[in-house]
Amino acid sequence: MYLKKKYYYPDMVLHHKDVLSSDNNMLVCEIKRKDNLDGMEEDIKKLSMFLSEKLRTKKQSQNWKPYKRGVFLIIDSSKEDIINWENLNKKLSVCDFSRIDDNTKSQIYCIIYNGNEKIPKYKTLSELLE
Repeated sequence: MYLKKKYYYPDMVLHHKDVLSSDNNMLVCEIKRKDNLDGMEEDIKKLSMFLSEKLRTKKQSQNWKPYKRGVFLIIDSSKEDIINWENLNKKLSVCDFSRIDDNTKSQIYCIIYNGNEKIPKYKTLSELLE
């Protein structure tokens, strides 16, 4: 696609194990700490690759199917300088996601986990980039 490395391994995956099929590839996740958002753009692009029908590598079987949803999770355990949707939107606005189609953007969920119930639980990448 458009990333630097040849192979990528996500931070976390959720799938129903079936030796004969990858139809049950449910969720692929990239996780970042609030104080280390370096590489955020590359992580989101990596998620888009795992959601794409176009992803094929020599390491994958011919039966490989893309994941149904992607999650970009930001963990913020501090109670001060909490990252919020507005701050995240500013950070994302300088990124180049032009090669990610609109359907894929709607399949990537951005979550800020910090224990503050007033912050919405999630937003799609499409919603954040509006």
